[in-house]
Amino acid sequence: MSKIKVAVFGCGAIAERRHIPEYAANENVELVAFADPVVERAEKMAETYGGKAYSSYEELLANETVDAVSVCTPNYLHASMALPLRMQASTCWLRSQWLLQPKKASK
Repeated sequence: MSKIKVAVFGCGAIAERRHIPEYAANENVELVAFADPVVERAEKMAETYGGKAYSSYEELLANETVDAVSVCTPNYLHASMALPLRMQASTCWLRSQWLLQPKKASK
């Protein structure tokens, strides 16, 4: 079985302490890219776990082919980041109040 190629949008505390280490511990996952507007955070994750660092999720999507994305950004950014993934047929993992707002989630 081939590994699931995962990208992470946002490399702050929740990504660094929870999401990324949990993906890294899963033998079926390959962390391929990290995006954060503070590019040094993305670079730190890329150095630690492999993959490439980007300063924006748009740049990441333009350069990488991924199977799934973990959006670890502030809640108000989730919709704008998740909608482009739908166009690429990527799986997007969100824990967000946004999903409880039917008008936004139906997009």
